[in-house]
Amino acid sequence: MPTDRTNRFGDLCRTALLDETAPILELLRQDVLWRDNLPSARCHALQAIYPLAYLHKTRFAGNAYYRSADVLDAITEVGDFLCACTRPGRSGAYAASAHSLLATLDWAILFWLDGYGLIRGALDAPRRRRWEAALSGVLSGYERRLRGFMDQERFNSSSFGTSPNHAMSYATDLLVAGIVLKSPSWLRLAEAFAERFVQCQRPAGYWAEGHGPVGGYQAVSMAGVARFNAMRPKAIYREALARALDYHETISYPDHTFVALIDKRQRYAGRPNIHGLYGFSFIPRGRALAMATLQAAMKRPGQAKASHLPRMLENCVYFKPGPIPRFRPWRGQRMLEDHSCFVREGPWQYNLSVNPVVVNPRSPFRLDCQSLFSVWHESVGLIVSGAQDKNRTRHNTFCTKGGAGLGILHGGRIGNLCEPRYLEAFHSSNITGRIEI
Repeated sequence: MPTDRTNRFGDLCRTALLDETAPILELLRQDVLWRDNLPSARCHALQAIYPLAYLHKTRFAGNAYYRSADVLDAITEVGDFLCACTRPGRSGAYAASAHSLLATLDWAILFWLDGYGLIRGALDAPRRRRWEAALSGVLSGYERRLRGFMDQERFNSSSFGTSPNHAMSYATDLLVAGIVLKSPSWLRLAEAFAERFVQCQRPAGYWAEGHGPVGGYQAVSMAGVARFNAMRPKAIYREALARALDYHETISYPDHTFVALIDKRQRYAGRPNIHGLYGFSFIPRGRALAMATLQAAMKRPGQAKASHLPRMLENCVYFKPGPIPRFRPWRGQRMLEDHSCFVREGPWQYNLSVNPVVVNPRSPFRLDCQSLFSVWHESVGLIVSGAQDKNRTRHNTFCTKGGAGLGILHGGRIGNLCEPRYLEAFHSSNITGRIEI
């Protein structure tokens, strides 16, 4: 079996990092990254502080940014902006300003900590004090939230007052902060939470969001577990990552994009997700999947995004080098629990799902569960997306001739052991929809 015994994965990550840094620096010079009115978009941009710090600090072939004064200026600009977005003297869970950065700040905090740990020696004492005070204020809020969660013996997808991926991100921030800012109490709390968090992983390998399986947000939760395993290795983390690897393989198309059909949080992304791929690298099969996903992602370069770079860098830094077997995609059919079926035949993949997840009609983060099948072909990609949308009923798989509502999907069955395969969906209106493939 052909293998790659070098760290070619890390080399590819560095190549991508160098290729995408110049556009980000140009956007910083033009102040474009600060102009977006969406707080979450600005927050994603701020994550560039980690890759910039790494490039400034680390010498390797082709790195023209090593000890660059321009890069150091960009780093301090991002860090100072983050300081300005926190309320002095406030230790709330979220930083706030005239335009609040909202919950997505936890991702920026992680990479601010990573970057600060690398660049601290190049900063003057007053700036170090300001940055540490701002970081500590936000992290104290995360600490309070995590301590509040710990009165639950078992977590579920509604345990946190926010999505599980954010709760895991708070813990990851405290893990890194415990090391960078030398806080043993944060370290202990982060590890206690993470050990309990991995226990709420479903046997199928995912952490539920809104009671159901997801793709992109699952990757965020998994990346948090991967960071714990990289910095505080434990068997319980590796076991969870092995289950996540099985799930990741099952819900991916052959081009390594995620199937949207099962996801009640996000629509089809169109690009492979690289979050936490290094978490799979402790076993050869995981390294094979990580390499194949990375290569697929690099074939789809898009507009440079500051939030993409730190995830690429994480993979570079924490990937465990070793033999990389050739990736072998699965064929035939796979089930996800008892509600979803994924079938690959020749160049085709189609998916069927009758997962009756309860959807809050007022939540902007919950989609729907009335799309029940999707179709993909290797020559053109996605043909029928299957993405959920409670505001566009024409996207639903079934409708009535007269336009009357079908009511709530409360279950169904998938006949995948016969020809033709079929799906039947049961609705509260007593109408059954059937599709045959």
